[in-house]
Amino acid sequence: MDTNQLLREIGLSYKEAELYLASLELGPSTVLGLSRATTIHRTLVYQKLEDLLQKGLFTTVVKGKRKLYQAVDPDELLNYLKERERNLKNALPLLKAEMSRGADRPQLRFYEGQEQIRALFRTGLSAQKKQMQSYFPSRYMAELFGQREMEEIIGERIKKKIFAQTLRGRTTEVDFQTSKDEDDAWRETRTLPEGEDPRMGLVIFDDTVNLFSPREEDYGIQIKSQAFAGLMRYLFTDLWERSA
Repeated sequence: MDTNQLLREIGLSYKEAELYLASLELGPSTVLGLSRATTIHRTLVYQKLEDLLQKGLFTTVVKGKRKLYQAVDPDELLNYLKERERNLKNALPLLKAEMSRGADRPQLRFYEGQEQIRALFRTGLSAQKKQMQSYFPSRYMAELFGQREMEEIIGERIKKKIFAQTLRGRTTEVDFQTSKDEDDAWRETRTLPEGEDPRMGLVIFDDTVNLFSPREEDYGIQIKSQAFAGLMRYLFTDLWERSA
């Protein structure tokens, strides 16, 4: 990494770095001298020197009628970095407040393809309230993950003690090892009424709703919204109460 790039790493622009390095070599110099040493147009040199003066990386001295510019000692770069760190620390409360406001806004993400859909399904394992509602046909789940990985995911949910209310279809389920004991599996299951066979999968947890397309369409959607999650919970509960 050359010295110009090192200076850019700490926040200087390319031309600011050129001027700083040229000044270290030349010593106190006029704008014209720095322009010739760097091939930066004199008008732009004035602008960049003003920026460098504000950053505390240049000083000026008057000799006779001439105003000379001098880069500060490289040791002063540490003070410059410390000042930037202090400014960032002072700004953190404001940045976190902005993040908090942004978290209140609904968020929508689109997932496409098997790998992304698998990642989407696994987000349910992060449920902070340790509960979820779901309709996700186990036959689809087995096709998506394979029997062994499917059982590992369910085992991870059980290990985290995330309780699941699970609706099951009448023709879309397969048996697997971790599904036999309801209490040990941290879940309660009910079977949908005759004739009810939603073609999309659904997982609700916290303020998040994950939707899964039919297998042949191969996409998923995640919506983070307290209001939308509340609506989907209401609809799920209605279907739950009509199931056996």
